[in-house]
Amino acid sequence: LIVNLPRLATRPQDRAPWFAPLTGTGLVAADSLPPDSVRIMESLARVCDPELGLSIVELGLVHRVTVDSNSDVMVVLSLTTPGCPFADQIGQQVLKAMQYIPGARHIVVKLDPMIPWDPSRVSDRAREKYESLLRAIP
Repeated sequence: LIVNLPRLATRPQDRAPWFAPLTGTGLVAADSLPPDSVRIMESLARVCDPELGLSIVELGLVHRVTVDSNSDVMVVLSLTTPGCPFADQIGQQVLKAMQYIPGARHIVVKLDPMIPWDPSRVSDRAREKYESLLRAIP
C-alpha cells in the first residue's frame, strides 16, 4: 500500500486520459443566427448513454453550455460515476453532434467527474422509461 500510495493519491483526472477536453471545429457554415442553447440542447438530446439508451439531456448529464461572442461553444458534462467506462464514447458523440450546429466555430467538450450527479437530475420521461425497462426484466 505504501508503495502505491503516490499513485492512489493522484486525482482521477490525472490518471485518466479521457478527462482531457475534447476539441473540434464546426463543420457547418453560419446561417443568419449564431449557435444558441436551444439548437445545442436539441443536438445533445440525440446523444444517448450507450449503457442505458437514454439521452444525456434526459439523464441530467449536461451541466453547462456556453457560447461566447466568437461562436465558440463549450459543453461541460457530469458523469453518473467518476469511473464511467463510457465517458470517452459519450464525449466523442457529443463532439460529433456539436460539429453540425450551424455557426459553431471552436468546440470544447469537458467531462468532469467531480461534478456531483444524482438520480434527481433525471427527467420524468427518462425515469418512466428506465422504470419500465426494469419491470421488463424477469
